[in-house]
Parts: sequence; C-alpha cells; structure tokens
Amino acid sequence: MLVASFSNGQTRNSCLSGQAKFAPIDGKRLLILGQDLGAVGGLDRYNSGYIDSFADLPAGITTYTSLPTLGGLYSTVNYGAGDVSAKVYADSPEFNQTSFVIGLYLVDQEKRISDGDYDEQIRKLANWIKDTNRPVYLRIGYEFDGDHNHYNSTYYKSMWRKIVDIFDEEAVANCDFVWQSDGVHSVAFMQNYYPGDEYVDWMGFSYFQKNAGGDLIRYAEIKNKPVMIAEATPRGYDLQNDNGTTAWNSWFKPLFELMDNHTIIKGLAYINTDWDSQPMWRGENWGDTRLQVNEIIKTNWDTELQGEEWIFGGNEFFENVGYPYDQITDNCFPSEDGQVTSVNDEDFRWGYVCNTEIGGLKLYLDNCKEIKSITLLEATSGKIINEIAAPQQNINNIQTSNGLYILSVEDFEGNLSRVKVMVCN
Repeated sequence: MLVASFSNGQTRNSCLSGQAKFAPIDGKRLLILGQDLGAVGGLDRYNSGYIDSFADLPAGITTYTSLPTLGGLYSTVNYGAGDVSAKVYADSPEFNQTSFVIGLYLVDQEKRISDGDYDEQIRKLANWIKDTNRPVYLRIGYEFDGDHNHYNSTYYKSMWRKIVDIFDEEAVANCDFVWQSDGVHSVAFMQNYYPGDEYVDWMGFSYFQKNAGGDLIRYAEIKNKPVMIAEATPRGYDLQNDNGTTAWNSWFKPLFELMDNHTIIKGLAYINTDWDSQPMWRGENWGDTRLQVNEIIKTNWDTELQGEEWIFGGNEFFENVGYPYDQITDNCFPSEDGQVTSVNDEDFRWGYVCNTEIGGLKLYLDNCKEIKSITLLEATSGKIINEIAAPQQNINNIQTSNGLYILSVEDFEGNLSRVKVMVCN
C-alpha cells in the first residue's frame, strides 16, 4: 500500500490521509448538541435538556475527555461545568444512531504526548472509539490558538501526529480528526499549528460572536477541508430573560447566514447550557444559552431546522454520512490476500476490492443481467466519476484515483445498494 509523505519525514497510510470519511455531501450539515449531560438531556437522570424540548435527535453529541486521565470517557466527571460522560451516551439505546464529537483536552501535555509518555492511554482512547461502532469526530487539543490554552506550536504538531499515528496503528476507521481554531486568529498565525494535510480531516472553529471564523473558512477552502462550527453559543446573552427577537437578529441570524453562504460548513455544534449556573463559568459573562427557555428563540430555531440541508440522528443518520462500518474497515485496512468485501444486500449480492493493476476498484456481481447500472461518485460532492450502464459481465473494473467515494449498484427493479469506499492502491 502506498503511503503519503509529509515534509518533515512523517508518513501516513494513504487510505486515511486527510480524508473526512463522515462529512455530508455539499449542501448538507450535521446538527450537533452539547456540551454536558444536563444540557443535552434525553436520559432518565437528565431530562430537561435540548432533546426533551425538541423533536429531532441531534446527529452528534458533544462530550469531553483528556489525557492522561481519560476522565469523562469511562466514568462521569464534573469539573464545575456540568456532568460529562461519553460512556453514558454509548450505553444508552436512545443514542445508538448518533455520532460523538469528542473534545480532547491536552493543555500542558503536548511535550509528554510527543515523547510517548501517554501512548498506552492513547491506545485505550483509540479502541474505545473503535468499539462505539459509530462515526466519531475527535477535536484534538481544541482551540489550539487560544491564549487560554498556550499550546507550544512545535510540540502541538508533533503531539497531533503522534495521536493520529497511534489511531492508525490500532486500525481505527470510524474517527475523523478535527483541527479547531478559536475562530479569531489569522491564517498566518494558525498555520504555525497545522500538523499537515495528511493528518487533518476537518477544520473547525468556535463561534461565540459575529464575524468569527472567517480566516479559518478561507484556509479550509484552500486546503479543501470540510468545516465544523465546533463550538457555538451566544456568549453574554440571557435567553431566559431576552425578548427573543434581539438575540435572534443579532446572533442567531448571522450564524445561519454564515452557514448558508459557505456550503463548506458541514456541521454546527451548539452549546445549550445555563453557563451562569455552573461554577467554572460563573462571573465570566457567558449567560444562559438554553434554546428551550425562550419561546421566540425556540420557535425560530425549529423553523430554521426544517430546511432540507439539516441532518439529524435516527434511522437514516448512518446512511446520510456514509457509515457502513464493516466496508470502511475492510477496505481501509485490507487483508494481504486482497479478499473481496461482500455487500449482502437483500435484493442482490455484489462485492468489490481495491485493484492495484488498474488503479481503482474491481467490482464483482452475482448476476450482471439483473443490474441496471454501477456508479462511482465523489463522497463529498456527489459528482459522478464513473458509470457503467447495463454491465455485460460479472467482473467490472472501475478506474479512479485514490480517495473516498460512494459506490452505487442499482438493479432493473429500482433496488439501490450503496456503500462508502476508500480507494487506496
């Protein structure tokens, strides 16, 4: 298998290098909610949060952990900002069809991580994520450029690569890595912390005030990376006592306009919290940003989210982000004997394998006479790359460059079978 080279001598498996495996197609975006158990709700012990007030299950849930302790991953912790536990969500059937957006707090640990002191803990995190059997978006050392985090840029980059390399060694195929800015720094400054195209799947930024994120969006457009607004909250607003119209027009409306004007933004993570009630934030002018406490805000939010661009959790979530876990795993870490990945569809059987001889995919059909078309599309744009109409043989070669695609097979009865595949010859 080829590897992608990096300017400082780093290499990474080319099948994984910088590919946002679980980004929606252009024009679609994920709704993500956080950032503590009470803010999200939907659980027996936590039943007055967002999910208890709105009909649609979010596509993602924001939660947090840290190195070296991994607090909040296996157990419930509270550092003064509400109860946090990824395990509670993972163990709850109500959240089986959502993703996790995990903030990995690493302040003052970048050198020790780079030196390998926490490799064992990183492997534990990697395998916990792999075992969730769902898409996970990992925000490594989030808000890397924030003064409050004071990351050393050199160690930050090496720390990032160390973490991603260990995830690759553990064959974690269900994780996208999100490089998150605080949203207020220039491209020139952010570049000092950039670990390389091969190591970054998404770019993200925090949106606490209007006009945040402009430079990050421009940088993502240059690098062709999808963008997540990884933390968003109307800082300083008390939504419980606001008339609703003021907050909506001055903060929420510009936020939605920003997303509408930049289809590269494919995820919004809203923080639905009464900040002023939490000891960590009390007195720092964060306010109360719970959507459900203001009827005008709640109604406007509901109306805005009726747009077809929004992706929620539930029955169709995995399909919307292209998450056939077995296929991604098999194709991303293929066996040495080139074993065919089988797709056991109810209506017809087929399979595929990367083919180094032709530079693309070799697709196997059980009975080509049943098949109307085979189509290969770009995973993010939906653009058709290759199409075979009414194939005349059971073995078909599809030439394409390395990358992430949607492979679609349709029979003459209109039955459609699709998987997301990685071509990595």
